[in-house]
Amino acid sequence: MDDATWQAIICELGLPPQEACVVELILVGRQDAEIAADMNLAVPTIRMYLRRTFDRTATNNRLQLVLRIFGMAQQVVAANPNTA
Repeated sequence: MDDATWQAIICELGLPPQEACVVELILVGRQDAEIAADMNLAVPTIRMYLRRTFDRTATNNRLQLVLRIFGMAQQVVAANPNTA
């Protein structure tokens, strides 16, 4: 996913920077402990960000979140075919 598409998704969802970073790391397959280490935060903090992200995206788990993000990416690209 290109940066413009990702920025459009972040904007549409209203993700704060920390939550957006957590989602990015989830999209590349990181687990909570790895995300915490990458962001220099505690695992409970990562889980709090993840719960907030689930609430913002109307999802209940990582798989639903990933599918929602990829679905949104397809919509962004379809709406802006010249930028793909």
